[in-house]
Amino acid sequence: MNTYTTRLSIALLLALVTVTAGCGQGTTQQGTLYSVGINQSLSCYISDNIDAVHKAALESVKDAGYTVDNEAIDTREAIVEGRTALDKTVRVKAFKQGKKVTRLEVYVAGNEEAAKDLLNAIEKATD
Repeated sequence: MNTYTTRLSIALLLALVTVTAGCGQGTTQQGTLYSVGINQSLSCYISDNIDAVHKAALESVKDAGYTVDNEAIDTREAIVEGRTALDKTVRVKAFKQGKKVTRLEVYVAGNEEAAKDLLNAIEKATD
């Protein structure tokens, strides 16, 4: 290997390690598998229609004491955006995947535990 190839290989490996370091998986209290993104957002699939998931998300964000700045839904996607008491971002996005399957992304101020608590509340509210 020449010097250029070695440096390029090292740079690519460092980039790969940096990108994948923040990713992981876990399960909710009800056993739903979720993945953790690099920004500590959680992604999962909920076995319910987008309307029910959006309603549960809106209710759960309010119940957690977060303020709701924006909420919207259409036939394919939905969003609830809000703020924590310290004015940090809260965001729940829902995407219709099928008649009774919704992909959900939950972000609470870059805090995985807070996002997991909100995801658990949303999942419980859809039951």
